[in-house]
Amino acid sequence: MSLEYTTVEGPLTVPEITMYSISYCDACKSAKEYLKNKGYTFRYVYVDLLPEDESRRIRKELQGERQTGALFPVLELNNTDRLYGFIQILWERALKRAASC
Repeated sequence: MSLEYTTVEGPLTVPEITMYSISYCDACKSAKEYLKNKGYTFRYVYVDLLPEDESRRIRKELQGERQTGALFPVLELNNTDRLYGFIQILWERALKRAASC
C-alpha cells in the first residue's frame, strides 16, 4: 500500500522533507507551521488517520531502535536522516545541513 501524503508548496524545495505527524499533536502542528513559515516545500501524513495496520507498520518503522523520547513529529530529510520531536534549533541546523548536501 502506498501512503497518501499531503504536499505543502513553498519556494524552498531543498532538502526533500517528509513529516510524519499525529493529527491532534500540538508539537506536530507547531512543526508544520514552522516549515510553512520558513517557506519549505514538504509533504506530511497523519499516522493516526491511516488504516490501523498501516499506522502500526509506520509507527514500528519510525520507532526503530528508539527506546525512549518523543516520537512525533518525525522529520525525514532527503529520505535518509530523521529527527524525532520538534526542537526548533535542532530542526534549523538539520535543515541547513541537509540543504547544503
